Amino acid sequence: MYFQMPQYVDVQKEYFVLQSPAYLGALIMDITDKHPALSAEWPFMMILVDGNPASAGTPLMNGNEVDLIPAIVGG
Repeated sequence: MYFQMPQYVDVQKEYFVLQSPAYLGALIMDITDKHPALSAEWPFMMILVDGNPASAGTPLMNGNEVDLIPAIVGG
């Protein structure tokens, strides 16, 4: 799920098929290949797997929900 990122992606939700064993880092690479504009944003995003903070080494299972939440800058 992409939260408030219409400037980078034109969908709110996408599905990906990964090779097993699957890790969040592989998904991030696939997403970056499909949406190159996100490449500069990864360091500033909160990434959750099934609602829990995750890192590139987080294993993924069939049916996991990965939420990509951009940093919000306010004034």
